Amino acid sequence: YVIGQYEIWAPEPAIRIQEDSSILYSPELYDEFIKPLNADLASLSNYTLIHLHSPSLALIDNFLTINDIRAYQVTKDPGGMSLEDMMPGLIKVQENSKPLIVKGEFSRDELKFIRAKLSNCGLCIQPVVKSVAEAESLITLFRSRT
Repeated sequence: YVIGQYEIWAPEPAIRIQEDSSILYSPELYDEFIKPLNADLASLSNYTLIHLHSPSLALIDNFLTINDIRAYQVTKDPGGMSLEDMMPGLIKVQENSKPLIVKGEFSRDELKFIRAKLSNCGLCIQPVVKSVAEAESLITLFRSRT
């Protein structure tokens, strides 16, 4: 089985929860109205991933209380939140022993920043590139130890 859109393998059927509009909720509103629905959905599979955009990291503490969400995917949108501003939320995901997928357009410096701040354990980086040449250039960075 594959978790759709991210090509992440799972040994049994998986669920992907998409919370694109979660930035519109206060923590209290999320907890009262949306969290119970997300918890119900997440409990249906042993392999539940939640898709978020970077501004939704404001609610990361609320999402992390749903134990059945097994993995987090966070998209860094062009022109949106900086990677530095995202980092505390991304670190919280890893501190809670949850696999983390970070997707977006990243400069080489941003990828080095990710490597310096996040653990490799359970981390998947999905760079969005404009060309094969750009992808090949980034591969050398991922393969290097420095």
